[in-house]
Amino acid sequence: MAKAKINPPTRDVTELNYQRDCQLALEPSLTKLLEMAERAGWELHQATYAVMILAAEHLKRQSPPQEMAEQQDTPASD
Repeated sequence: MAKAKINPPTRDVTELNYQRDCQLALEPSLTKLLEMAERAGWELHQATYAVMILAAEHLKRQSPPQEMAEQQDTPASD
């Protein structure tokens, strides 16, 4: 079986369509994963929800993006 390939970015992370490009790169693999879960007997809605929860947990474990870290370091003005 051929390994799934996720296309690399073609834009810098600061560019406008970077996030959309990332979604387009990941979508086929995510769709395949959900199809596999459904074939294994998992209800599709629940499998999709599980992926969302896992992604949110993964995001919480990551360091904040640099611009967010810089905003948090700047004192709020009244």
